[in-house]
Amino acid sequence: MTYSISFEEKNAKGKKALQALTNYKAADKANDKTAAALHKDTLMANYEYFGYGYLNKPEDTIPNVPMVFYSFHIMVTLGMFFILLFAIFTFLSFKKDVTLEKSNWLLWIALLSIPLGYTATQLGWIVAEVGRQPWAIQDVLPVKAAVSAISANSVKITFFLFLTLFTALLVAELRIMFKQIGKGPQHD
Repeated sequence: MTYSISFEEKNAKGKKALQALTNYKAADKANDKTAAALHKDTLMANYEYFGYGYLNKPEDTIPNVPMVFYSFHIMVTLGMFFILLFAIFTFLSFKKDVTLEKSNWLLWIALLSIPLGYTATQLGWIVAEVGRQPWAIQDVLPVKAAVSAISANSVKITFFLFLTLFTALLVAELRIMFKQIGKGPQHD
């Protein structure tokens, strides 16, 4: 029989693990091997609930359910729409008496559907990122305790490098597209 413990019990074990980690670091710094081993054993015994020590109330463990629910459902609906759209294009491309160039309504739908692919991608990120909240690592590291030693300047430099690179790629892509559009279609 599996027994699920309450948030309060997980929180207590998490706080015990956090305290054991603090005590272990102090004992290790003082070069007290016996105390360090004892605190490490306490930490490892409660490690499964380590992250709960950072949380204050049971509601902190619940992600934004409506956002995840609707993001997921809209994403799946868009996926089904794309499958249907591709099926229609495939069906019409095999019909002898129909040319896709003359199906203006379908071409307009395809053109107006381009942003929907990006929308579906962003909704997928919302499902993945909001749905895992509050955890960076499930039960071990909540997002609010996840810190990095990377300096703010390093993040800024990386951001601006990516901004420059992707702006250059955008300019190159637009130049290529406009050049090809200016040439127009080639007729045999």
